[in-house]
Amino acid sequence: PIICTNIVALEFTFYDADEKTEEEWDSDSDLYKNSTPIAVGIHLELKSGNNTRSFYTRVTLPVYRIPRQQQQENK
Repeated sequence: PIICTNIVALEFTFYDADEKTEEEWDSDSDLYKNSTPIAVGIHLELKSGNNTRSFYTRVTLPVYRIPRQQQQENK
């Protein structure tokens, strides 16, 4: 089923445990050390005729992983 049509923009912003933002996220990379974001910001922009509407929301994830190094320090 089609959820949405006439999408002009769909952007995600990822938030780490320190509230720093990232444009992309790869938990397997050395940069993120097996961690997951604690929240995801979503921007959706739709076009209708000559008008556009923007929608923003931020979803806090109920479960997340801290970086591998911090996991070992907390033991």
